[in-house]
Amino acid sequence: MLVSEVLRLGYGIEQLPCPELALEGLFRRPMTKKDYELRGLREVCTKLLRGLVDNSLKPLVRDSIKVTAFIGVAGSPSCGVRYTHIDNPLSRQKGMGIFTEELVKALQRLGIKPLLLEWDFRRPYESTEEVIQVLERVL
Repeated sequence: MLVSEVLRLGYGIEQLPCPELALEGLFRRPMTKKDYELRGLREVCTKLLRGLVDNSLKPLVRDSIKVTAFIGVAGSPSCGVRYTHIDNPLSRQKGMGIFTEELVKALQRLGIKPLLLEWDFRRPYESTEEVIQVLERVL
């Protein structure tokens, strides 16, 4: 639903790699940001981002393509933008996920300042609408 709405507005989409999948595989137990820090997720994120920067972001900048937004996933210890599970897998707290933190640093080094938006699987329709409303204002 979110993808089709973003495409309808005329935006392109680059799906980013999932660092949790890269570190722990598909079948993994819920973990917090602190758990993932201890398991080395930040290093995995840094490695994934090196490839993303070289193969996707630098060419976009070179070709004058504007990176408008990053849409993270609410509650994700990796991709949360405003909320993540910092030290309790059952409750969300204010804060960014590890991948989002590292992505923001990488984008800043390239002079890219995208909107940081968040989609929430607990409120899929409402959060899709919120993201779309923000993107419509940018057009």
